[in-house]
Amino acid sequence: MRIRARPLGSVWVVLTVPDHGDVRSTLWAAWRHAAATVPAIRAVSADPAAYDDLWYSSRGRTGLAVYHDAVDDQPVYRAEPCP
Repeated sequence: MRIRARPLGSVWVVLTVPDHGDVRSTLWAAWRHAAATVPAIRAVSADPAAYDDLWYSSRGRTGLAVYHDAVDDQPVYRAEPCP
């Protein structure tokens, strides 16, 4: 599946990620991978419980935004399927 993702401190990038059966599962797996591998996200917190996730729908596509209290005014990670 091709997704658009925007980790903290980065621009939107297009990624091809393994399909996990449905959009939510695929986006969630992409977030878990980013949380474990993107230095800017790991610097915020390595504890998955410290983050809040928000599922949204934009133009008929499901998206995921992940927030942390230490980061103001923007999610630490966003992802949605490519149009």
